[in-house]
Amino acid sequence: MPRIKASESALLTSVKILSLNVCFGVRNDVKMVPTFLKCFPNAERLHIMSAKCDQPTGNHLTVKFWEESDPKQNLLSCINMLTFREFKGDRGEVGFLEFVFQSARALDKVAIFMANPSFTRFSTDEALVKAQYSARNLASKSCEKCIIWSSRPEGGDAWSLRVGADFSFEDPFMVMPAREDS
Repeated sequence: MPRIKASESALLTSVKILSLNVCFGVRNDVKMVPTFLKCFPNAERLHIMSAKCDQPTGNHLTVKFWEESDPKQNLLSCINMLTFREFKGDRGEVGFLEFVFQSARALDKVAIFMANPSFTRFSTDEALVKAQYSARNLASKSCEKCIIWSSRPEGGDAWSLRVGADFSFEDPFMVMPAREDS
């Protein structure tokens, strides 16, 4: 619920992998993310799915919002992997990525999965420039970045709650390259 504050009783310190479905075009949804991140101070892997917004509320939240909301504690110390799926190049998405790149000192790997350009308002080149722009001030100089293009229908592959709850996987949201059979 909006405006709920993180508290000591809401801390889940054993969670290492966090997956969020965020509608970056809806201001109240985005404003919940910093509060939510504070509840998981030891998360090492952050997987974000940028949801389609049927009714965007405008006034996208930029990097300034993220700096002022200060979810930095776990971003600075623990997050070492970020995947961002369905990146469309919207201002709110760029602001979030820009903040993470500037703040996450332990970040080793980032994979940005571009949304299918036929379903976005930006061209392929514009979205790529926006993704690259967000990474211009990296706090972690050893961070590996990968931008992956999607030709899948809008929304790509849905994350599966069944797979996400299967503890036999080290990280059920991790993207693995396909193995070639020899």
